[in-house]
Amino acid sequence: MPKPDVPEPHERDTDWFDNLNDKDLEDYLTGKPFRGAIREPSNHNPERKGEQPDCTYKLEYVYGYRSADSRQNLFFNREGDAVYMTAALGVVLDIETNTQRFFGGGEVNCTLKN
Repeated sequence: MPKPDVPEPHERDTDWFDNLNDKDLEDYLTGKPFRGAIREPSNHNPERKGEQPDCTYKLEYVYGYRSADSRQNLFFNREGDAVYMTAALGVVLDIETNTQRFFGGGEVNCTLKN
């Protein structure tokens, strides 16, 4: 079988960073390559800039629990329900019926508290 035609290392495409400007290159090298992918949408409504959306959400069920690097954050209440935090939301899980109640997770005033 003939040997495949593989270019020599010096002939390979090594200009991965040539198309990055200085800021994008700095973001990439500091572990923040996602910043180069975040762009303002071209078809947004300019009249709504800075306003909150006029819709709300209602949680039905929260999937997932991060336990790999979290310790001592799962408890059981008097009724035997599991109580834990995930993201910025408190979850009370009724193990028998597999239903959840939530606390927290609401809108927060983002002003400084100083």
